[in-house]
Amino acid sequence: MVEAADLVLPRLGGSESVVTSILVIALIGFPIAVVLAWFYDLTPGGVERTSRFDTASRAPAYTVGAGAILLVVAIVAWLMQGRNFSSYGSQEVVSNVGVSLAVLPFEDMSSAGDQEWLGEGFAEEILAALSRVPNLHVVARQSSFSLRDATLSELADRLGVTHVLSGSIRTEGARARIRAQLTEIETQSGVWSRDFRPDLTSVLDAQEDIARAVVDALEVELGVIGAAAIMSASTLDPIAYEHYLRGRRLWNRRSEADILSAIAHFEAAVGADPEYAAAWAGLAYVHLVLPEYSPTANLQLARDRSVEAAAQALLIDPEQPDALTARGWGRMVHHYDWNGAEELIAQALELNPTNVNALHWQSHILSWQGRHAEALLLARRAAALDPLSSIMRTNLAFILMDAREYDDALREAERVLASEPSYEASLRLVWDINTRVGRFDVAATALQTWFVARGKDAIAARELAAVFANAASDFRETGLPGTLPQELVDRLQPGLYMGGQLFASVGDRTATLEILEQAFRERAGARSLLSVRVNPHFDFLREDPGFLDLVERVGLGG
Repeated sequence: MVEAADLVLPRLGGSESVVTSILVIALIGFPIAVVLAWFYDLTPGGVERTSRFDTASRAPAYTVGAGAILLVVAIVAWLMQGRNFSSYGSQEVVSNVGVSLAVLPFEDMSSAGDQEWLGEGFAEEILAALSRVPNLHVVARQSSFSLRDATLSELADRLGVTHVLSGSIRTEGARARIRAQLTEIETQSGVWSRDFRPDLTSVLDAQEDIARAVVDALEVELGVIGAAAIMSASTLDPIAYEHYLRGRRLWNRRSEADILSAIAHFEAAVGADPEYAAAWAGLAYVHLVLPEYSPTANLQLARDRSVEAAAQALLIDPEQPDALTARGWGRMVHHYDWNGAEELIAQALELNPTNVNALHWQSHILSWQGRHAEALLLARRAAALDPLSSIMRTNLAFILMDAREYDDALREAERVLASEPSYEASLRLVWDINTRVGRFDVAATALQTWFVARGKDAIAARELAAVFANAASDFRETGLPGTLPQELVDRLQPGLYMGGQLFASVGDRTATLEILEQAFRERAGARSLLSVRVNPHFDFLREDPGFLDLVERVGLGG
């Protein structure tokens, strides 16, 4: 029965919880069946008490029952190992529904070919709206946009979708010309198409019409959304809208130059329309992550501006998911308020369960507290929603690594590097994983590659990597601490994010604690600090009073 339920129910739309319920019922009935089978037989004359065996030689009934119950408990414990039935337990990693959708960027049809940002932004807002619809699996932005030129069969193979929404857009003075079409991949036939000619101040109406037409064509229930607008409140100011879309496009690229440019566009958007909540939320995001990508950023200024922007967005729209997410992540990385951060991002996920930024950051909050099963659930969901995203796949690798599932973590990191060989976060991961498992030569190569990818001195990187490999190996084998040449460290500037782990890996107690204290004082959001509870690099410090005091101050004691 359990085997049949596991095979058939998902294909009929049943959730994993239904299969689990059948399994639990079967296990509860198991000890009863064992006891009855022990003392009774099914004979041609019906059910009869067993008499042909010497019952005196059998174990007492209570012994049989107790043994069966213990067996059930052991089976349940094994099945549930690593699972956590908290508030995140109801979120499935992959959608079981039969309808799934990729939204491609709308083609730029402007005469100058300089409005690609408009086609991407227009499609992204429709994508975000459709992601709120229950029972409709919508692939996230980076994955679908990266396949803008793919064939229908390639989209099906790489994203596993059944339908594609595509179109074109151009502006003509104060009006826009938009064409949208929904295509079924299996039959390669059009399901729905329509042309729009809205004023630039009425683009939101066109997006709402397209989103509702897609839902109707796919015959998907709107659930709690009902007759309410699918699209979130936007702006009627075309200048503000243009700057917002440009800022979103740059934010998604994640480089120092792009983030600085995104800040300028979001500021222009809220300058043109101070009531534009989504633009304020975008401004909160970019200031929040700026220090990670810009070593010269003013940490205090970036923090203050992120907090102010998120507050303004929530003043305008108290249910703005991105603003709640930005405020939550800021509470954790800047104030070590783990409970407050989790609650804020949980609110964002309740409003939009497919917000990959919220899933990404919440998984780190849970992972660094040692709640690995919950963290993996969210990280895998984010990766399933955005399967081609280097950010989400690298995040999954980080969560796997902190759960000490090193082989799986390394596979995810190498998968990212196969498509983006210089992706910095995955290079750091390869160093980290191999250092943790003692493959120091491989780790040294990854460390050198990471420094070079950041534009650092290649000769100094090679020298430091060689010193690291020897010192880390000696520390692992003998327990004798090593050190790293300060002159090379100063030239290469591993930063607070990496520095604590780097010095810890060679057993340099003094340098490690100094960097962790600096990260705490500056509230820099450094992984070295935030991972202190679960990070094995710091195991040699577990009895150090200064380290224990630091763990308490970060909010990870107990």
